[in-house]
Amino acid sequence: IPDVASAGLFDKTLSILVRVERLFAWLCSTLAVVSVDVHTIALPPWTQDQSFEAIVANSCGQEQVAHELVAITCDPASWLVDDDVKQRWATPEWGVPSSLTLPHGEMYTLIGVISAVVRDVRKPTVLSGPNCHLVTHVQSPDAGRWMLLNDFAVSTSTVDDAVNFSPPWKYPSVLLFRRASSPNAVADTKVVPIPSTVFDAAPLNPSVASVIKAVTLPKRGDRVAIDTEFVIVEMEEATLQTDGTRVVIKESRQSLARVSVIHGETDVVIVDDYILPNEPVVDYLTRFSGLTAEDLDPTRSRHAVVSLKTAYMKLRYLVDAGCLFVGHGLHKDFRIVNLFIIDTVELYQQPNMRKIALRFLCAYLLKTEIQLDTHDSIEDARAALRLHNKYIELVAANDFDKTLVEIYSAGRHCRWKIADLE
Repeated sequence: IPDVASAGLFDKTLSILVRVERLFAWLCSTLAVVSVDVHTIALPPWTQDQSFEAIVANSCGQEQVAHELVAITCDPASWLVDDDVKQRWATPEWGVPSSLTLPHGEMYTLIGVISAVVRDVRKPTVLSGPNCHLVTHVQSPDAGRWMLLNDFAVSTSTVDDAVNFSPPWKYPSVLLFRRASSPNAVADTKVVPIPSTVFDAAPLNPSVASVIKAVTLPKRGDRVAIDTEFVIVEMEEATLQTDGTRVVIKESRQSLARVSVIHGETDVVIVDDYILPNEPVVDYLTRFSGLTAEDLDPTRSRHAVVSLKTAYMKLRYLVDAGCLFVGHGLHKDFRIVNLFIIDTVELYQQPNMRKIALRFLCAYLLKTEIQLDTHDSIEDARAALRLHNKYIELVAANDFDKTLVEIYSAGRHCRWKIADLE
């Protein structure tokens, strides 16, 4: 992640074309490409009998050099103004093949696809800024699997997903084909470990003393309790149907704003970072998160404010160290942070029954009240850790199933209101 970020691939202040060029250069370096033959396709009027391979062959002309990689770039201007182009990319029968043969007789295999994903096609600056970002599908050379790189998130994918272009929200940008006869060698991609000194990095407001002092970092197998707070950088859009039902057109978009991590074996806070937003914030969710604009402003905050990259590097260090993350009700949040956690909301849930709030579980099991004013990520992380300790204790005593039944019974009796809990 640090290497990719340093290449400027996540810098949404740059135009989409600049980011395409940088991403293409990074991919070529990663794939150890010796020489590159770049062809720009200007799609002719669409006809039923004209295949993708035929158009590529025509664009190659009389080229006789069998290059290592052929990159087919697509004109982004046509995405917005040419309905014929949109129809072509959305037609499965026409589609992008997994392999093609060029005029000089060499066969090429599809190994990568760079696509532009548009959040809102109604905006005039649809191809620039935060309204458009790049996703990359790459075939793993060793196992033949396809991987999806979407900002910080990396997940498995398929070739069908890679070439599935469904206008108006996804458009092809670069298609990468490798010569089939080429040796399947890749550059040395040995991961450089993130140093533990990342936890000593100075905040963006160095005049503020960090509450985190020198601590012993967790090791493989140690638990770390984590909780996060988010802010909204783009509001949800919805419409009302004629029958009165509300339909969400576009979901809200959130950004990580605070992350707190507690060492599960020592109960010591090892991370409590407030994160500088890289996009304008439209809602700080203060009533839930307790965050204000001042908290995330390095010039005014009384907390240690860091960049998103620094916060992610600390989390990545803990992942690489083999730590086990524990939290409560963070499934949606951790799709953004891209971590797997032991979620206590799932541990304390009966099949097909409601999920129980952290505050209620603490009141019933731990006889402790939390979140009296607003959410605090350190308090919530520590509460999740104590609930996990309680879970381990109950399982060891073979009392967990009975206790879970009692929790649901008590919740129904008091209508899940802590004030009425006996």
